[in-house]
Amino acid sequence: MNQNIIYKEGTISEITLNRPNKLNSLDRDTINELKQALNKISENQNCKCAIIKGVGTRAFSAGADLEYLYSLENKKDAGEFYDLIYSAFHQIELIEKPFIAAIHGYCLGGGNELAIACDIRIASYDSVFGQPETTLGIVPGGGAQHKLPIIVGREKAEELISTGKTFSAEEALKIGLVSLLVGNQDLDSEATRLASEIMENGYTAAIERKRSITRSIVFDYEKEKKEFVEHLISEKGKNGINAFLRHRKQENREK
Repeated sequence: MNQNIIYKEGTISEITLNRPNKLNSLDRDTINELKQALNKISENQNCKCAIIKGVGTRAFSAGADLEYLYSLENKKDAGEFYDLIYSAFHQIELIEKPFIAAIHGYCLGGGNELAIACDIRIASYDSVFGQPETTLGIVPGGGAQHKLPIIVGREKAEELISTGKTFSAEEALKIGLVSLLVGNQDLDSEATRLASEIMENGYTAAIERKRSITRSIVFDYEKEKKEFVEHLISEKGKNGINAFLRHRKQENREK
């Protein structure tokens, strides 16, 4: 049985999303495995930093697994998935160790929300970012609505979420979504170098900064959950996801 998450323990621990055939998309099993890895990082006193990345050449994570989302037919199931995503991403914010997202390829929807749950984001030049949920008739449910405005500013966040457009790594650097761009072949080594630098030069300051930022983030959890659930199980949401899945299957057949 394949692991959806590969966990490597160390002073610098690594979490690798391992669903290359699904562009490292996030379903219930993957999120549960992610939470297990996060628990290990939290409990490991020798771990000082963590890196989150995606396996393969095509994606950090293309977001929530749309086939799985489409299977959620009622408010209870959709609400439970929202709670699961929230608990995992918030866990990253609560663990008092710096997390670095090492991004390549697609970083979309829930994948981008996983990245913005991390403290620092670096990316390869081939990365493609976006919150495309609105193009499917649904809304973000993993933190973009309250955390993206803090990172890139309210107006830019509203633009990105409302239009659902994708944008380049260069644009992500320009608006402050990522702090550094590197060649794909240098991504892993640069993430490790950055983690080492944090531990050597400013580890205590990084922890204090993380505590302050986490305390400052306030949002209406119940409101976001209600919006996510209602849009996901609505006719418009179902039709939008189904249309995308049909289009993707057609493209795969034509290849």
